[in-house]
Amino acid sequence: MEDKLRRVAEKFDVEFWDFRINRAETTNVEVRMGEVKKVLSGVEETFSVRVISRGAWGFFAGAQPTKEVLKEAFRTAVRLAESSSVHLKRRVNLAEVRWERAYIVYRPKVDPRDVDIEEKIDIVKRMNTAIVEGGLIRNVSTSYSDGWMRTEIVNSEGTEVVQEIPRVLLQANITAGDGGRLMGYRTRIGSTRGFETFRERDPESAGREAAEIARRLLKAGPAPSGELPVV
Repeated sequence: MEDKLRRVAEKFDVEFWDFRINRAETTNVEVRMGEVKKVLSGVEETFSVRVISRGAWGFFAGAQPTKEVLKEAFRTAVRLAESSSVHLKRRVNLAEVRWERAYIVYRPKVDPRDVDIEEKIDIVKRMNTAIVEGGLIRNVSTSYSDGWMRTEIVNSEGTEVVQEIPRVLLQANITAGDGGRLMGYRTRIGSTRGFETFRERDPESAGREAAEIARRLLKAGPAPSGELPVV
């Protein structure tokens, strides 16, 4: 990919250029009041290009970074920079920095991409069930998402960096009710690690704790109103 980006950039006469390519492999699951509402997985690729031309910045972002798309994006960024340059009071100058070449990959104990979708659905359903079992819960929406994020950065100064990191998140939006009183509460478990996050922090226990907090909030007095001192 680095060679392809450089070949595109070399066709343009600019003072600086910077490509960023992002690729995300994601899974999303949603359970509402015990019923599975959504199960989605997919791959998304986006990109951005920045240039300095005639002392001004130009920027363009888009999706599907094919060679032709990148070439047109670069051309657009250059055109925007040159249009801006006529209004400049001071040209953009970059600080001297050391260029970097690195390939950084975080290896989790349990790669979320290797976990069966049924296990992901199961932890969402178990958390949902744990939340409603204590009573006074009028509504709860529990969701899971994970992503394997790959970012590639290449610029005209020689920097070539690739970074890959996982992200996982399990969260619940809870509405507790008693009589005419309603109270909302939200809880989440997440990290830039792997699926081991949910084996170290039990989703059912987290759900019960969140539901208990929502029930306790129903007994809380109203917040004061009017003018208050600011510290």
